[in-house]
Amino acid sequence: MTRGFIPPKLEPPPAPRLAKPPKQIRVPVVLFALVILAGTCTTAVYFLIKKEEVPQPHFSSSTNPVYRPKSTTTTIAARIVSIAPPPSTQPTRLNVGSETKAEIQAFLESWSSAINENSDKAVGSMFDAPRDFEEMRSLGVLDGYSDRLFARFSESFTPTIGQLICNDPLIHFRELKIGKVYSLSDPGEFLIYSRAWNLDSKREFDYRWWLRKSGPSWKIYDYQCLDGINLRISRILAFAVGKVPQNGPAWCDGHHGFRNVIKACNEHDNHAIVRALYALEQFHFPAEYESILLATRGVTVSKNDHAEAIRLFTQALAKNPDNPGIYIAQARAFWMTKQYENSAKATEAYLDLTGDNALLCGKLGNTYEELHQLSKAAEAYRRGLFCDPNSRENREGLARVNR
Repeated sequence: MTRGFIPPKLEPPPAPRLAKPPKQIRVPVVLFALVILAGTCTTAVYFLIKKEEVPQPHFSSSTNPVYRPKSTTTTIAARIVSIAPPPSTQPTRLNVGSETKAEIQAFLESWSSAINENSDKAVGSMFDAPRDFEEMRSLGVLDGYSDRLFARFSESFTPTIGQLICNDPLIHFRELKIGKVYSLSDPGEFLIYSRAWNLDSKREFDYRWWLRKSGPSWKIYDYQCLDGINLRISRILAFAVGKVPQNGPAWCDGHHGFRNVIKACNEHDNHAIVRALYALEQFHFPAEYESILLATRGVTVSKNDHAEAIRLFTQALAKNPDNPGIYIAQARAFWMTKQYENSAKATEAYLDLTGDNALLCGKLGNTYEELHQLSKAAEAYRRGLFCDPNSRENREGLARVNR
């Protein structure tokens, strides 16, 4: 039986074709172009991490493409693992059986049903676009907007967002279960972690959602796929928002470069990824985007140099600790270098934040077995069986450590 962070072989769906936008920037055209980035961003690095056998070129020591940025960065010790909870998840955790959690479950099920029915208007009406713009404001992408331009953009954005969301193949679910729920600092706002099962496949994903309640109504204003290394939807859309005004942030011009990185990840082409990363050096991205680029580099080198991957993942978390998907990539790299204690810490940090799931509880049990901590391994397997009583890995693992 294969143990640790070597997942079953998965075949990615074909990557969407990337059309070049016209030179003249038109608000709806820019928004529709961003759905390509939004759709592929939730698949590209996911498959780069999740595939058991990733088809990569064979490089000699002299030809292995390693991206080394021009700017020097402080080296972080490879054995240090960042396990501090992200700042946005530190507020009060709600009780599992709370009335609010039941309301949230009902809302997310309605949201998922509307997406599965491709009901653009219904999905758009459940999305809080003004609150999403507030999230983008912190990135400076709205600074170049006049009142007239912002009104025009908002008018185009509101009916379009439902279509953008429905076009993402990985957000069509047959089932969605809430994990942990946190109340945020703003009244009526919540951060929700969930496990979701894709409608058209057997794949499972972890997602997190930002919700806002106003009176009896709930609306969603941001979300992020946590399997793999992905941006929040507000950060993806910020590229389009910043491209509209002529004096928008210069880093928004890096949209095409980001798209090239994602395309290369879809194609498992290390050389193309390295070239795309070099092309992005001229841009000074906000910390969240820089974190994604560091993590992408980590995934790219992880097959050949696990120690370098660990260093890059740790740097990525230092840039932006609020990206839980990096913990799992880091945990896998620790496992491959036999740093089982750090691998367990990284996995526990992720599960403590999001809630248990059968797959990772099984991997955690494997890790504790390697540490000869059989009582902890048994507890991890029990947690996995509580999530999924049919989990073969957890059932066999529990029987093994109880012999």
